[in-house]
Amino acid sequence: MADPHEALARFRAAVDAAAEQGRRAVDEAQGSGAAFDRQARRLVARLRAGEPLPDADRLASADLRASAREFRAAAGLTGRDLPSDDELLRTDAVDSEPPATAEEEDFSQNRIMRKL
Repeated sequence: MADPHEALARFRAAVDAAAEQGRRAVDEAQGSGAAFDRQARRLVARLRAGEPLPDADRLASADLRASAREFRAAAGLTGRDLPSDDELLRTDAVDSEPPATAEEEDFSQNRIMRKL
C-alpha cells in the first residue's frame, strides 16, 4: 500500500503544476488580448484620421471563409457567417448591426468599437 504522505505530496505537486499551467494560460490570454486591443486602437485611429480602408481583395478569401465555416461546424460553435467583403468595408456596419443574441453581446463588434 502507498504511503499516505507520499500520495498527498504527489497530489499537491499535481495541483501546484495545474495551477501554474492555469496562471501561464491566463497571462498568455491577457497578453494576446492586450495586443488585439492595441491593434484595434491603431486601426480605429487610422480610420478616424481619414486613411483609406483596405481593398476588398486583401480581406478574407473564399477558402478562408469556407475553412472558418467548417471549423465552427466541427467545433459545434454558433454564430453568424463571416460578413462579405462589402459588408466588412462599410463604415456604418458598426451602428447598423446589433448583436444577434444577448450571448453574443460580449463579443459584438458594436461593443468593441464603442469601447475604443
